[in-house]
Amino acid sequence: MNKSVNWAPWAAVAVAILYLAVKTIQPGEADGEFRWSEAARLPVQDEGRVQPLDTFARVKLLQLSHRQGLTHGKWEQDPDLPDKDILKDPVRISPTQWAVQAMFISAREDKELLNYRIFRIDNEQLVDALKLPMRPGSWRYSFNEFAEKDEFNKLVDRLVEQKGPKKDDVFENKVAELWEQFVVFMKLTRLEVGLVPPEGVRHPDVPWLSLTSAAQLGGENRVLDFYRAMVTAYANNKPAEFNEAVEEYQKYLQKNRPSDYHSARLEAFFNHFEPFYQCTILYGLIFLIGCASWLVWGPQLRSVAVALTILTVLVHTWALIMRIYITGRPPVINLYSTGIFIGWGCVLIGMFLEWLLKNGMGIVVGAVCGLLTLIIAHNLVSGDTMGVLEAVLDTNFWLATHVIAINFGYTAVFVAGFLGIMYIGAGVLTSIQNYLGVNNPPQRMDAFRDLAKMIYGVTCFAVLLSFVGTVLGGIWADESWGRFWGWDPKENGALMIVIWTALVLHARWGGIVKARGLANLAIFGNCVTAWSWFGTNLLGVGLHSYGFMKGAMFWLLVFVLSQLVIIGIGCLPLSAWATAARPTPPAGNEPAPKSSARASLAAPA
Repeated sequence: MNKSVNWAPWAAVAVAILYLAVKTIQPGEADGEFRWSEAARLPVQDEGRVQPLDTFARVKLLQLSHRQGLTHGKWEQDPDLPDKDILKDPVRISPTQWAVQAMFISAREDKELLNYRIFRIDNEQLVDALKLPMRPGSWRYSFNEFAEKDEFNKLVDRLVEQKGPKKDDVFENKVAELWEQFVVFMKLTRLEVGLVPPEGVRHPDVPWLSLTSAAQLGGENRVLDFYRAMVTAYANNKPAEFNEAVEEYQKYLQKNRPSDYHSARLEAFFNHFEPFYQCTILYGLIFLIGCASWLVWGPQLRSVAVALTILTVLVHTWALIMRIYITGRPPVINLYSTGIFIGWGCVLIGMFLEWLLKNGMGIVVGAVCGLLTLIIAHNLVSGDTMGVLEAVLDTNFWLATHVIAINFGYTAVFVAGFLGIMYIGAGVLTSIQNYLGVNNPPQRMDAFRDLAKMIYGVTCFAVLLSFVGTVLGGIWADESWGRFWGWDPKENGALMIVIWTALVLHARWGGIVKARGLANLAIFGNCVTAWSWFGTNLLGVGLHSYGFMKGAMFWLLVFVLSQLVIIGIGCLPLSAWATAARPTPPAGNEPAPKSSARASLAAPA
């Protein structure tokens, strides 16, 4: 068994590296087919940012369908379920292929694109008003199914007459949402896309021209010639000529616009590799291995978990650096990037705790926090995650100081909170000898003491960073808005974190709480931080309302309720804790010591 300590981590890392290497391989097209993977790397400009056609297409599909992929085929009625359709002979269509079909739709007689079910209409009242079939589970419809209907035109006309939807009217807001999707699609089919960079100008703020605008200017334009060749080849269904035009344009870009060429190719590879998705999978695996190490093969599995964590955090770090390179901004620029950054910080803190105590708890907490925050970030994607910043955020200095400090404060509070959850779980749900694989009573007490020490230390880190970040935010507000503090909801949220973490520490210093109380207070810190992170955005008011999200209140309330339930469990009498109910039997013929639940869970001095 000792030999496995040497090779197990290396074997696990080797398998993980092989898995990641496979994910970097981009599938190629066969000879005689359109090379969509090469077309995906062509740069375009949208919403003020130069990006690959792949990103542009993914964002547009996401706006229309709430998905970044598309599957099409022949729809037939399910013989067993009359209200359900079955997709026969499904064909996976890449985002780039869909975007090219949409942009060049007028060049081909084939208008099958208009039958793709890409518009998400998930309101039953709106579906009924448009006289569409109910499709629960997917709620997706094609352009041809609703766009030309009188019912749709009447609904839109009514919104125009009353100058927009009523704020609290769900139906009218869904109509407005569908209209926005319709406009996005029509702009795409009308080629209102920045495809042609201005000749001799490379400044990112200069808008690119659509094919129509470039043609109206007249004169010679090499880029316009390349796109004309692509359109002609696509219209005549000649993949070889289309691929040749794409290749020639790539060569032109490499020579004349190298920054756009390399940036677009790198971002297209980034999209294909999906590093944060790969990290999500690996963090989930690390969490399972770390938990298993408390049951069997402790040192071996723990070393495997540590090795995989090091590899995964390196991939996570690389992904953050790539975003910094592509955007030219610090790592946190929008709500999505807070999720991936906070997850990264949680894993780093977990690794540091593991280095100090070597008991697997830091790795498990870091992995579960990394997993959950990346899942949250994935569900925050609603558009371009590297988009141009709003004017109020357009400053690298404050993004690199105030925003980073505040997000590290969030990170520390969450780590302390999840350590508190681990403390409660260890005491209430399991016997500690099974939990950490130790049978020695002093070691069992050490395990709880270690958890309490970690909660305390991380909370100290949290209050420092939260306070510094809040003060820096006030200075930024004074510079931008002419006042240091205005009781804005987001400012209040940041202050709540400072006050709560300070309260936790003072309660511990004053002896008001011991280890168990410290754990419960740390768990409630998750609620406070979640409110500051998301809840203040949901109000939709104040100068910080740029992070507003629809439909997030439900999940925020679910999270807060789950934390309150755990706190309630943590407040059960100590006699109900599994660790107290099942004391370790004495060795040999020694008399059993008198059981004391409070003593077995004694707080560190």
